[in-house]
Amino acid sequence: MVDEHHTSRLTLRRFMPQDADAVTAALQNPEIVRMIPRLPWPYTHADAVFFIEQVAAKQPTTFAVCHEGALIGAVSLDVQLGYWLVPAAWGKGFATEASRALLSLHFEKSEEDIPSGHRPDNARSRNVLVKLGFKDTEKREVFSNLEQTDVILQDMVLTADEWQART
Repeated sequence: MVDEHHTSRLTLRRFMPQDADAVTAALQNPEIVRMIPRLPWPYTHADAVFFIEQVAAKQPTTFAVCHEGALIGAVSLDVQLGYWLVPAAWGKGFATEASRALLSLHFEKSEEDIPSGHRPDNARSRNVLVKLGFKDTEKREVFSNLEQTDVILQDMVLTADEWQART
């Protein structure tokens, strides 16, 4: 996997230690954290440093999403396709663009299906996944650190055949 990839508007690059402040600031927003139940809450600077040094550094398919030089989110294809963006970047097609770039890199070398999912009330995330070709599989409960209770997730999957049909 590459260390940096460019789309028409975005740069996907490896996380760097100096990103910790931007990641910490972004993940103070409960609107973002609510959609990613496994994220710690409250999200601290130490959490961001741990993520950058111990998680992202060891996962070759985890990238900072940057627009015009500023970190606006993250995209990853390690356990499943996952992404988050700061609210100022919502509704601009950035999640679809970043995810499409990462999926292209994956399907150039593999035919392995890619799982993902969303909270059922997260229409924006669902729209991204549907545009990319993901199909519903099952619903499941997971514990939300923010809400301190179990919440429902809609699991989805993207097959290599579906990807090829869309590209």
